[in-house]
Amino acid sequence: MKKIALSGFLAVFVLAGLAYAQKDNTKTISPEIKAEIEGLLSKAESKIKDPLKLNEILQRLDSNTYLNPLYVADSETKRSVMQRLIKIYNSIDAVSTNGVNKMRIVEIASIDNSPEVHAFYLSILENGPEISRKYVLRSVFFGAVNGDDIYNKIKDIQARGLAKNDEVLPALKGANPQRALKEIQQFVRTTNNPEEYVWSGMLLCGYKDADILDVIIERYDYFKSIPKVERPNHYDPSFSFDIDMLKKYIEVKEGVKLKKALEIFDDSGVFGDRKLPLLKSKIESKDAISREAVIDFLEHQMRNGSVAKEKILPILKDAQSQETNHALKLKLGKVIERNEKPAARRAGK
Repeated sequence: MKKIALSGFLAVFVLAGLAYAQKDNTKTISPEIKAEIEGLLSKAESKIKDPLKLNEILQRLDSNTYLNPLYVADSETKRSVMQRLIKIYNSIDAVSTNGVNKMRIVEIASIDNSPEVHAFYLSILENGPEISRKYVLRSVFFGAVNGDDIYNKIKDIQARGLAKNDEVLPALKGANPQRALKEIQQFVRTTNNPEEYVWSGMLLCGYKDADILDVIIERYDYFKSIPKVERPNHYDPSFSFDIDMLKKYIEVKEGVKLKKALEIFDDSGVFGDRKLPLLKSKIESKDAISREAVIDFLEHQMRNGSVAKEKILPILKDAQSQETNHALKLKLGKVIERNEKPAARRAGK
């Protein structure tokens, strides 16, 4: 089985499904949680001149920290928190630990989609240093800040060359997923860079909609044809599909699209016993190209040892008994004969 190694950046997209997404919390938070948040904010405001202490406090409010009390805060509380944290951001310099503190406030801001946070992010995107801009783009992707004003500003800085594609496209998806969809699809359709093909394909998979993924299939042969020595390390084109979405794609597609998806499944090296049920229905498809693609795929899995012959041969025999296409029926017979154990054949089984 092929070992799948992902770069740090690609891992961002693998984990995209775990990204924090704000829900409008209309419940009143408990007095204890509200008091905890107020205590942390008061301490933060009192430690503006002590960067290390301020950093410790901000860590408790960091949206990536499981102890973060803001997870259960209502929208009004989050907005109030961000109004006060933005004041802290504007009151401190960006030297040493305070530089970290500023970036942490940018990340915390991603929990709140208020006008104040929009203005905060738009200001950084327009006037902030490069590192702050990167943190805003990343936070828009993972967080709750969204809207056309953010989307349009991201497009603006992209046009001015102030951000890279691998920063811009995820952020556009965060700002307006449906508006960004065609842009991401077009990027997959036109890029000739293996790295870009992989991460943008994974970005599309994050939509959890198999019907929008045809473009990944359409470009696969091009990237597979690039010699391995010319590809970046760990960027096999089969990694352009999240494995769960590849399975979903196989479930709903037929014909040449199914055939190509099975090739990607094969190249990814992650097929095994538990995935056999996925193909049982496909080998009974009304589409002859689909049935033949599954036959070829299963035979290859037997040859490379991904699945025991004893588990695949019964599936092929059942398919042979039901096959109405004469050529495929003969092909199934030959595949079965090639892969049965000699002892079984001698016994007339």
